[in-house]
Amino acid sequence: MRVRTQEEIAKSIAIRRPRETRSPYTSQGFTIVELLIAVVAVAILASITIVAYNGIQAGAVEATLRSDLSQAKTQLELDNRRNNSYPSNQSAANDGKGLPASPGTTFTYVRSGGEYCLSAQSPKSTTTYYLQSSSESVQVGNCAGFGVAPPPTITSTSLPAINRNTPYSRTIPFTGTPSPTLTVSAGTLPTGLALNSTTGVISGTPTVSGSFSFTVRAQNTNGSATRALSITVNKITTELLINGGFENNMTGWDERSSTSPMTINVITSGAQEGSRYVQGNRDFLQAVQVSPGEILNVKGWVRYDSDGGGVRDPIVTVVYYNASGTAMYASSWGYDFDTAATWTYFNQNTTVPASATTAKLEVWPGLGGTASYDGFSITTLR
Repeated sequence: MRVRTQEEIAKSIAIRRPRETRSPYTSQGFTIVELLIAVVAVAILASITIVAYNGIQAGAVEATLRSDLSQAKTQLELDNRRNNSYPSNQSAANDGKGLPASPGTTFTYVRSGGEYCLSAQSPKSTTTYYLQSSSESVQVGNCAGFGVAPPPTITSTSLPAINRNTPYSRTIPFTGTPSPTLTVSAGTLPTGLALNSTTGVISGTPTVSGSFSFTVRAQNTNGSATRALSITVNKITTELLINGGFENNMTGWDERSSTSPMTINVITSGAQEGSRYVQGNRDFLQAVQVSPGEILNVKGWVRYDSDGGGVRDPIVTVVYYNASGTAMYASSWGYDFDTAATWTYFNQNTTVPASATTAKLEVWPGLGGTASYDGFSITTLR
């Protein structure tokens, strides 16, 4: 057997030493990509953890507030049974001990008209919950507006047509607390009618026909409401003549001026209508106010009594005048009035011409004759 020299042994040791002295824990490091992936994963896990924690915390706060409201309602109902009314304020509840609540829960108690609304908040949540005496269910929100009456309303949608010169009274239905004040905010009521601002009654006697549109406003401290309405005032048959039956002698009538003797007698027996009539040997007239386009109904009774050798036919005439007093047009009617002692009835229509403002009813007994008249009338729709 060959014995190695010291030099050979030293070389052998030098070759093996690095391998023998290498640490078994030595390994290769992470790359930058691996580090970024690890950071993102940690962030995602942290977000999920925070969201889950917040959700759990919000759910716990909600459950606490709902539970506190339910317990407070139980106490308020006990107070109501014991005192026949809910407490006037939160401090008066539970015999002055207040309402039970968890730490951090804040109640807001509002009572109105024998009912209440209770809301609950927590500094750990931005959501408010509330509960009313009329409900068993807890709702999200608050008691804003509870106990405050809604704005007024006007429930009327239309008003009936009425007749001119006929007394009228109609109430516009409305609601509101406190009781609102009613006014006409636009348009106009029919002439002769007025609105009571407290009762809402439209009353009076309309004096002008036509369709009138207006807006009614109801106003109180809680707001206002408006309603567009209209009233139609129907035309009615209007008598234009005064004392057409001569029951008040010659009131309203004018005798045509003449240098010849004129005899006008009011006779109280043998009248065709009423108890009086007029007999005379001269013409007389009465003026009435008219409007262009109106249709006048002219009627009455005429009786021929005697003649003086002239024209025997009495004539009834309507003469129209403009604003300057100039005669414009005439409608004349001559009937078979020449039968002695016989009353003859006439009934005719005439249309008021443009620009006319006045119409004069004139009667003429015929040249040199004498005639009797009764029951004159001029009517029109107004």
